[in-house]
Amino acid sequence: MSNIVHPKLPWLTFIFTTIVFFLLEHDFFHSIRWQTYGLNKAKEMVEMINEGSLIRRIALLFFGGFAVINLIRKKRYDLKITGFYSLLFVFFLVWCCSSILWADSHILAVRKIIVLMIFFVSAIYFAKRFSIRQIIIFLLFSCSLFLAAGICAEIGLRTFHPFQSSYRFCGTSDPNGGSLDLSLLVMSSIFLATIYKSRRKLLFPLAFISFSFLILSKTRTSFAAIILSFVVYLLLASMKTYKKVAGILIICSLFFTLFLDLVSKDRLAKGAQEVLLLGRGNSSIFILSGRIPTWRECLLHIKEHPFFGHGYNAFWTPERVLSISARSKWASAGVGQALNGYIDLALGVGLIGVGIFVLLLFTSFRKYVYLYKKNNSPEYAFAFISICYYAIVMLLESVNLSSGMLGFIIFILMAKLFLRYPSREKKETN
Repeated sequence: MSNIVHPKLPWLTFIFTTIVFFLLEHDFFHSIRWQTYGLNKAKEMVEMINEGSLIRRIALLFFGGFAVINLIRKKRYDLKITGFYSLLFVFFLVWCCSSILWADSHILAVRKIIVLMIFFVSAIYFAKRFSIRQIIIFLLFSCSLFLAAGICAEIGLRTFHPFQSSYRFCGTSDPNGGSLDLSLLVMSSIFLATIYKSRRKLLFPLAFISFSFLILSKTRTSFAAIILSFVVYLLLASMKTYKKVAGILIICSLFFTLFLDLVSKDRLAKGAQEVLLLGRGNSSIFILSGRIPTWRECLLHIKEHPFFGHGYNAFWTPERVLSISARSKWASAGVGQALNGYIDLALGVGLIGVGIFVLLLFTSFRKYVYLYKKNNSPEYAFAFISICYYAIVMLLESVNLSSGMLGFIIFILMAKLFLRYPSREKKETN
């Protein structure tokens, strides 16, 4: 392929999937609601858990149906479950589904499992149908439209005030959730620029613009995660062994932590502190904006069912949202997640489930690094850096495989290792 607009790209599928994810995660009027965020958030979370969103349900139904129909209609590649990784992948899904049996809220668990299986079937279809390069192009297309819609929404609603100190770019979604799409746009732009050199004059400015809006969102987790992910990429590109990379990362993390400690205590370094915290200097570094007290609360509940959990994504019942929110620093804002993907997963499927998932992440990362080293392919580099970014973001955000574009892309990348079709793999490496 010599340019991005390739006649074989299924643009109708890209457009349909983009619309689905916009309906699932975005709202044109979100930036107005963000101005009153926290006034009645706990009650809103309870209503959402009890009733759900009709638009979201319809979008998921069409999304899953579209994937099933296409999988049945196009039988060009066989699905083979072979090897340790494939069995581990299947066992994780079976374990999540089995959690319905011991879930605290069976109805909530069933609803969440249905969403998980819709994402799984759709990820299987994307993994079979598209190469990694096409998936990157899809990401560029979708996330660019999300950003454009967000900018237009804020300008149209007169909420776009980038020069105000308290401003955070929302666009059409929560700043934390929107920053994940912005990060994907940064990564897809940069890696497509390495593939299509003739398009660099378009792609590099797009990467710069998306990174600028990532900074405007003032989401420190995504900002730090994308920086660290590219550091991992540069280290792996220049070094041959994992041990050297791990050692350097540990040393850098220790020095960075020490530097934050010194900056936070030095009043003369207020400017540097503001830069590091993206202008959110009032938030405490050490309690991580209230996360640690929430984690302590959640860890107590993990001890109740340490190995099996409370059911996949079924821990946050209306009663728990209200009770934990009442005891939280964010009582008015509401607490409906652990603000840590690994803790949330442990609450749902126990230490067994989270252990399997971490092993899957590590194995996926290692496999894609191996493929990158073997083929020197930007596509495989994008794959392992995306998994690295996802693993880091999960430390401070509740992201999972069945929510948002990031989770869906990670699901696809895992599924591509889970599927076995040599003819497709040969095409991707050419």
